[in-house]
Amino acid sequence: MVGTIGAFEFRQRFRRISPYVYFVVLFAMAFIFQLTVGGAFPGASVDFGTGGRVFANAPYALFAVIVYISTFAVVITAALAGQATYQDVDSNSTQFFFTAPITKFDYLAGRFLGSILVQLAVFSSIGLGAFAATHTHWMDPSRVGPEHWFAYIAPYLMFVLPNLLITSAAFFAVAALARKMLPVYISAVLFLVGYLVAGILAGDVTNSVIASLLDPFGGNPVDFVVRYWTAFSAQYAADPIHGIDRREPAYLARGRARRDCVHLCPVQDGACCRGSEKKAANRQR
Repeated sequence: MVGTIGAFEFRQRFRRISPYVYFVVLFAMAFIFQLTVGGAFPGASVDFGTGGRVFANAPYALFAVIVYISTFAVVITAALAGQATYQDVDSNSTQFFFTAPITKFDYLAGRFLGSILVQLAVFSSIGLGAFAATHTHWMDPSRVGPEHWFAYIAPYLMFVLPNLLITSAAFFAVAALARKMLPVYISAVLFLVGYLVAGILAGDVTNSVIASLLDPFGGNPVDFVVRYWTAFSAQYAADPIHGIDRREPAYLARGRARRDCVHLCPVQDGACCRGSEKKAANRQR
């Protein structure tokens, strides 16, 4: 019964124009953002603190693009999750549903499941927009590196989907209890305020714990992990959580250490680089 109600919610939602509008808006935002990262607009650039030494389609860059856009799209989550239960209240049809042989759990769980599926379909436009922009002729070829398909999926598994589940549950509950949409939108604003306050506190490393706890979306903890990564690590890490695969061969570890120290070592004779190579090789044994 839950699946049936969820499928009904999914079909019914896509008979309206709003999900298509949200899809196009998020697609356009990701498309333009990715073009900016790729140097398509002279005088405008986004480098995520790496000095432009990371490919626009590197896992690190794609994670940042998808996460930032999905964070500010919390208002869309509020609209879709809140309307999933408020629409029946607004149309005065709630009581008719309970005359059918379904329980409150089936009804609420089905509506929630359908809302999540709709949001996943809508939020997939962010990754699609970034992918489409990466493969246009407007991108600077020097800013485009090897393609990693998992780089487009990892942000959804580690960030977007968990946040959709948490925020949707909050908005769904507020709409079900308050039976109004205004408290839902106020809740979305509070989420954004918490994110902005946490971002301000994150500017001081001494507030790292507080900033991480206050961030309702979990972006600050990830930022503190990757903040001091080298350009090479940001370039080739499988994802911003696990970083470089520690099972890499010793010769790759030595090569990574040499590339890293080029940015850090002012000594021209390469002495510190040779030392870094030996330490990297020893860590792999």
